[in-house]
Amino acid sequence: MAIAGQLRLIQRGSRQWDSWRQSHPDLRPDLSHSNLGGHSLNRLNLGQVDLTGANLKGANLAHADLTQATLNNANLCNANLTQARLVAADMVAAQLQSAILTQAVLTGANVVGADMRYANLHHATLAKANLAGATLFRAILTRTTFTGAKLYQAQLTQAILSEAYFYDTDLDQASLQDSECLGTHLYNTTLRSANLQQVHLNGAWLCNVDFRDANLTGADFRGAKLQSVTFRGATLSGAIFRGAHLTDVTFDGALVDAVDVSEAIALRVTGLAAKENCARWGYPY
Repeated sequence: MAIAGQLRLIQRGSRQWDSWRQSHPDLRPDLSHSNLGGHSLNRLNLGQVDLTGANLKGANLAHADLTQATLNNANLCNANLTQARLVAADMVAAQLQSAILTQAVLTGANVVGADMRYANLHHATLAKANLAGATLFRAILTRTTFTGAKLYQAQLTQAILSEAYFYDTDLDQASLQDSECLGTHLYNTTLRSANLQQVHLNGAWLCNVDFRDANLTGADFRGAKLQSVTFRGATLSGAIFRGAHLTDVTFDGALVDAVDVSEAIALRVTGLAAKENCARWGYPY
């Protein structure tokens, strides 16, 4: 439980809290299970603070430093974390529904099983973060960076991921059903057995992407650029590749009924016998 004296200090405001932190640099404050809902904590130094199970619902944490803080099971619903630093923070099973994390830095954060439905993470940095099993239903993730992140079994259904950046990212068994990925960049990324039904990848850039055994029924790749991509064993019924550029792409063993490749440009594509509909079809086909 929170230490009463430390709780009173933070409730008095930033000046007293920051002064006390500077006087006790080696002490890790304990604010676990405290009630700070709706409080103004913006720009506070909350690095390494234990906020396990704390109520921070609707709190203003904009520009706060939460580096290596512990926020496991904390309630951060509707909290303002704009430009907050959450580097290497522990946020397992945290509640972040409708939270604002625009331009927040969560590099190396542990966000396993967190609920981030409807959260706004525009231009946030989630490099090397662990979001396995996290719920990001209808979250705003435009221009968000996921370099080296783990999103195994994450729920990204109907999320907005336009111009997001995925590099060395694990999205195996994740759900991106009906998500918007316009102009999204995916490099060296795995989406094995992922659910991508009706996903919108118009104008996306995909290089070295593994879609093995994924469900891409009705997926829209119009105008996308695909290089060194595998769809082995994937379901692509009704998928649209109209006007897409496909280089070194394999569809071997994939279900490709009613796939639209009209006006596509394809080079070294295997497993897809639809060359008569393409603007240009390279050899072999």
